Amino acid sequence: MSLPRSHSDVIFDAIGKSTLITWYVFDHAGDEIALHSHDDFSHSSSVVSGRFEFYDGEGHSIERGPTETVEFPKGRRHAIRALIDGSVLLSINEPGTTAK
Repeated sequence: MSLPRSHSDVIFDAIGKSTLITWYVFDHAGDEIALHSHDDFSHSSSVVSGRFEFYDGEGHSIERGPTETVEFPKGRRHAIRALIDGSVLLSINEPGTTAK
């Protein structure tokens, strides 16, 4: 098990609000982003390819595949595990925020 490769960009809307977007490539099934939370912002994760399990460490989990999205409100604990080699995920932070 290892961490996914990632690439982040900041984009700006017409009034100058920034949004952080991050692409994650999970080379192997079982690669994951460990359980964590973001107290300052909400974000969503959209599956570009492959399949993922999203879980909260309290026994709740959901699987998502291509074109499906999961929303994470501020402060919500979550983790992400790739179920297929080469899975790709796009994470988009709430507009006006950047990750810490």
